[in-house]
Amino acid sequence: MKIVFFGSTDYSLEVLKELLAKSYIPCLVVTSPDTPQGRGLKLLPSPVKRFSQTTGLEVLTPHKLDKEFISLIEERKPDLFIVVSYGRILPPQLLKIPKILPLGVHPSLLPRYRGPAPINWVLINGEKETGVTLFKLSKGVDEGEIIVQEKISIDEDDDFLTLSEKVYSLSKRLLVKTLPLLEKGDFSLEVQPSQGISFAPKIDKTLSKINWQQPALKIRNLIKALVPKPCAFSFFRGKRIKFYSAEVEKSEVKESLPGEIVQVFKHTLKISTSQDLLLPLRLQPEGKKVLEVSEFINGYHPKQGEAFT
Repeated sequence: MKIVFFGSTDYSLEVLKELLAKSYIPCLVVTSPDTPQGRGLKLLPSPVKRFSQTTGLEVLTPHKLDKEFISLIEERKPDLFIVVSYGRILPPQLLKIPKILPLGVHPSLLPRYRGPAPINWVLINGEKETGVTLFKLSKGVDEGEIIVQEKISIDEDDDFLTLSEKVYSLSKRLLVKTLPLLEKGDFSLEVQPSQGISFAPKIDKTLSKINWQQPALKIRNLIKALVPKPCAFSFFRGKRIKFYSAEVEKSEVKESLPGEIVQVFKHTLKISTSQDLLLPLRLQPEGKKVLEVSEFINGYHPKQGEAFT
């Protein structure tokens, strides 16, 4: 089976590695062009491109999915596209090329959380489950007919990193299990439901600033969803503080202002919110390393009545 693989992120790379491990070797890998990264804005390749070059896979990084590119893909006569977090919408002319179908791998239970950031958004919204969907790509973003999907639970302590590991693992297992069925034509397509549609837009940096007027649980969900980057943040004594993890403590006290420090102990810092208290566990002061809350307390000596803003 001749496969063209499209992908650009760490998620894409994990799936690509699994394909190779199971002897599904793409005849071509398509990934995003090199992008400026880091403080020096040096042009760097995607993780998929780096890996493909080291393993001898042929890789393309088109700036445009134009007629020339489409003709090049047509010449390969692929049986299947596998598209995993590529970052661009494939034009209709391209989607018609593979003999079997263009296969999308999406880290949510479609039609819920269509878009580029479903893992972040299920955590922000406090969902209890998510999953992976394999579907036939169409001109609408994540709107194609479903081939198979499978659920996983979201644990109370899951953050973006731990939930990503679960999603990656499920994606690899589900894809490898489905490929032989696609090759034999032993599959069916199911139109996505018109009810329950939701979206997972790209994470905007403005979302990262903590709003202390929200309940502690909602703030904790944001912290879990945005680690390790861009990270939820607030300001303390005029300096940006990133929050890497936190707990919630139930409290009926309403006397303190949101963001105000209500108690400081040797290993505990309690911050008022609109509902309950937020107890940060790991923080990163501006220009410093990530600190345990006890290290932060010992180094900065926060006082009751001071506030995060």
